[in-house]
Amino acid sequence: MMTKYGSRLFDQVFVRSGPIRWLVVGGTLLIAAIAVGAVLMAQNFRERALRNSGRELENTVLMLAHHFDQQLQDFAVIQKDFVDHVRTIGIASAEDYRKRLSGQDIHRLLRSKIEALPYMGGVNVIDAEGNLINSSTAWPAPKANVADRAYFRTFRYAPDAPDVLIEPVHSRISGAWTILIVRKIVGPNGEFMGMVGRGIEPANFEKFFESVVLGEGATISMLHRDGTLLARYPHSGELMGRNFRNGPFSQQRVFGLDHFAGRFVSPVDGEDRLIASHALPHFPILMMATTTRAAALTDWREQIGILISVAASSALAIAGVLIAIVRKLLEQHRLSRERLTLEKQRLDRAVNNMTQGLLLFDAEQRLVVCNQRYIEMYGLSPEVVKPGSSFHDIIAHRSATGSFTGDVDGYVARVLGDIHARNSMVVDTADGRSIHILNEPLADGG
Repeated sequence: MMTKYGSRLFDQVFVRSGPIRWLVVGGTLLIAAIAVGAVLMAQNFRERALRNSGRELENTVLMLAHHFDQQLQDFAVIQKDFVDHVRTIGIASAEDYRKRLSGQDIHRLLRSKIEALPYMGGVNVIDAEGNLINSSTAWPAPKANVADRAYFRTFRYAPDAPDVLIEPVHSRISGAWTILIVRKIVGPNGEFMGMVGRGIEPANFEKFFESVVLGEGATISMLHRDGTLLARYPHSGELMGRNFRNGPFSQQRVFGLDHFAGRFVSPVDGEDRLIASHALPHFPILMMATTTRAAALTDWREQIGILISVAASSALAIAGVLIAIVRKLLEQHRLSRERLTLEKQRLDRAVNNMTQGLLLFDAEQRLVVCNQRYIEMYGLSPEVVKPGSSFHDIIAHRSATGSFTGDVDGYVARVLGDIHARNSMVVDTADGRSIHILNEPLADGG
């Protein structure tokens, strides 16, 4: 009869080497593949989100650069026309410049020129001493002097200064921040006679920046190529006029390139940001747009939530199916084991109730089955005659107990010599009994 230990061992063998093990291994590998696939997809989606956000920033600054380059060219035409007018009327000295350009006729001329774009700021005429001598916005011109301004000193004392300078300043007329574009005016011999300037309030640019939707956490800035902040959305009065070219090399190199796209830690808020910049073709101005990495990954986080839900649902579904299959197999195994146990019990009962003694050996001459009748016939010990005992050991035990007389080795050799043929013999026991023995060979060599 199958013992409790034997039943448990049979269960373990079934689980470890049977279909359940392969189901569990296959299911585990499938769930692992889903997890790995989800991770790889998440990483791919993340990089794609960052690339898309970076591309959006690049397109934005490209559009802004072309837009404001054209706008500033239109804006600067008035100054260029005024310089041409000064040359046309033959002004040749600083004194002549001061006298002929300070009249009301020049005020009306300037006023007529800005009527097309009045919101872009007035035109101011400055002499060689830095005095405001005429303006499109007021007559007579208010008293003001800009001799201490950096752009004026550059024009007056630097012979190789460019014709046009751009600088953010606090207006001494309006008191507000103004982006000043000034063009120098020189005489026939190259002497500095003065300059004509026009200011634009940053708010005009910032209103346009606001209309360009880039999402939460994004910024759009206009900077001079020397690093000076000219305009920014969201507006920050503390940052206006601040120079950002004095940071680390990675920050400085942005201002030396016509276009740039990458990532860096913002010097303003310390956030990890994506950045794109593009220079205006005809002005020393750089358009820059940034967004935080967290904002760039907002849609990605939503996608990841869906991806995790799908992956988890798939894994749970697979696990559920596996559990159901394993339970079904275990149930079938339990029923099969019970049937086997019942059949074993029936076989044991039938074998033990036989009037004949029965021994069954395998091909290695090891005992497989021995009924109780055989042990009783020869008065043997069940501790010796048990499954696994060799044929030689059993005959030797019979000899030791007196139920066999003769040469043990010779008898064993004779029986094994005829193992492949059906034969029978009659032996006499020590107590005077005669026993008929029938040897029946099996197909597997037992």
